[in-house]
Amino acid sequence: MHTKDLFEPAFYISLAAMLCVMLYSGANVGFCSDEMDMNQYGKANISFYKSGGKDTSFLNLMQENDSLRVMKTLPFYGSNFEYIAHAANILTGTLDGKQEYNVRHVVNQVMAIIAILFCGLIAARLKGYRAALLAAWFLFLTPTFIGWALFDTKDLPFCMGYIASVYFLILFMEQLPRPTVKTTIYLMLALFFTLGIRVGGLLLYGYLLLFVPLVLWSKRRKGEVFIKKEDLLPLASKLALVIGGSLVLTILSWPYVLIDPMHNFVAAIESAKKFPADIAMNFKGDVIHSILLPGDYLPTYFFITIPVILLALMPASFVLVVLKFKQIKWQRVLLVMVAAIVPLIYSQVSSMTLYNGWRHLMFFYPCTMVIAGVGTDMIIDMLKKPVLQMAFGVLLLAGFIHPIRWCIANGPYQYVYYNELEGFKDAYYNYENDVWSISVKPAIDWLMINEHVADKKDSVLIATNVGTYANYYLRTQYPGARVRAVAVSTKNYSNYKWDYLLLNTIFLQTNYLQDHYPPDGTIHTIDADGRPLTAIVKDTTHLQYYISDAVENQDNYFKADSFARVYMASTRKPNPNLLGLLAMINARLYNYDKAVDYGMKAIQNNHNDFSGRAAMAFVCFKQKKIEAAVEHINICLAQDPNNDFLLQLADSIKFAMQPSNN
Repeated sequence: MHTKDLFEPAFYISLAAMLCVMLYSGANVGFCSDEMDMNQYGKANISFYKSGGKDTSFLNLMQENDSLRVMKTLPFYGSNFEYIAHAANILTGTLDGKQEYNVRHVVNQVMAIIAILFCGLIAARLKGYRAALLAAWFLFLTPTFIGWALFDTKDLPFCMGYIASVYFLILFMEQLPRPTVKTTIYLMLALFFTLGIRVGGLLLYGYLLLFVPLVLWSKRRKGEVFIKKEDLLPLASKLALVIGGSLVLTILSWPYVLIDPMHNFVAAIESAKKFPADIAMNFKGDVIHSILLPGDYLPTYFFITIPVILLALMPASFVLVVLKFKQIKWQRVLLVMVAAIVPLIYSQVSSMTLYNGWRHLMFFYPCTMVIAGVGTDMIIDMLKKPVLQMAFGVLLLAGFIHPIRWCIANGPYQYVYYNELEGFKDAYYNYENDVWSISVKPAIDWLMINEHVADKKDSVLIATNVGTYANYYLRTQYPGARVRAVAVSTKNYSNYKWDYLLLNTIFLQTNYLQDHYPPDGTIHTIDADGRPLTAIVKDTTHLQYYISDAVENQDNYFKADSFARVYMASTRKPNPNLLGLLAMINARLYNYDKAVDYGMKAIQNNHNDFSGRAAMAFVCFKQKKIEAAVEHINICLAQDPNNDFLLQLADSIKFAMQPSNN
């Protein structure tokens, strides 16, 4: 058998191996409240159809365990993945059971392999199965992509639909002006699946309307008409079937759009343009917001999360493919390039809301790997001599040593990978890491087993900044345990009398990670590359709670001070969000020097620390530093304009500012 004939079976064997690796790595992986929201939303959409359109609860869903938060943005998503996952749960008998999310993840992982399949098939049509093999492995060995593929049921299915649509659009183009019915139907279904997940699928319709006339024009010979009369009607009818059929199916499968097609579809488009989610996140060690991103946000994340070997191959491949347009059908290559580049250009020009790195733009990446695979194949052809080709192959393998080794050592947290240029240990403090909090699941399991929480007769309270997920997981996986979770943040967990604290790195800012994480009292951590993603903290004294309770509920500063003294003597790393409270305690007990010390530390930790600012306002007023008192109290009043203590203090400050009192 000729060597070239081996690449096709090697491609399909590789896909089977990739699926096995993915299923093993993603087995029983954690999930987050976002996926719980989408699952709940999908079930609500199914209820709409079961009720004949009477059940419209999908419009006003509440997040589980949070009756105050209406998930207003959910109707802007389609539910095509949710329907498939729901069917899989029914078939496996896991609906609403312990394995419900595991089955969803298996469906997602299979879709990831299908995305890799279509990535390879496109490369095969451009350059052959060696290029397909390269493109497939390039995609699979990108830790960020494969990490999200384990559990990201929001973005991966759309990515699969996008690359599948590009593939069938290529087939449609190749068969012009007489595409087959089979290809037409496949393209229609691919477009429907993609658009029925997210309105970003409209990009594909633009490619269709652009490239069909472009290909027809390029196929005509000198003196020939654009399209023959006998081909015009059949082609128009097939285009109508592709566009009209996919749009009708999308409307019928999307309850929000179905109840008011024109208005609600436009509303979904407007939401996609500027998604209404203002999320604070770490970027280069500073805090930025998802609705106001710096221009280098995406380029930076690409540069530090994509394997270095691919960063080198991608631009080289793009240049090579452009230079050798004549050797391959340029229309197909141009389509792949457009499908890769247009989403990036749009995201930059429109300043669209993004967070979690390039997760929302994952769909562009397989097209990029197609070009990388084709370009790398061209480089191998150019080397000609077997010894040079072998040396290049060794170089490629060496380039993937770092991501492969990192993924093996740190699964299933591949999605927090940072390449050799940044490294996870440094990026941990400066950028996002476990943004979907999947490390909370093993943390709960460790706690229940090693602390014997499931066997305790007395009720156990777990405080966590991932409360929705924790409550669901405890209820479904440990139904008999006398344990419950309460949702907290780093700013208020001292207000609760918890037995254990599960603190994930989600939304923790750089200074907190560097100086205060993991908190004092940590008994175990779930790590990636030696950095904690979730800390398990045990508290047997509840001193932090007693301090907060004495101030907030009893207004007893002497009692609070006695607890504070014991607490400070027993801790190596005090809770930074208690500093403001300690400042207020000392201010009200006229220990002004200590109050200023704690107050300044509190403000340094959090510029708007309420208790710290209030304490500083009180001390500055007492020390007749009126301008400073005004600055501090204004910041406090902006947060709580009805606070009695602040209002009384503000009146005193105003009185002191009157000329007759100076």
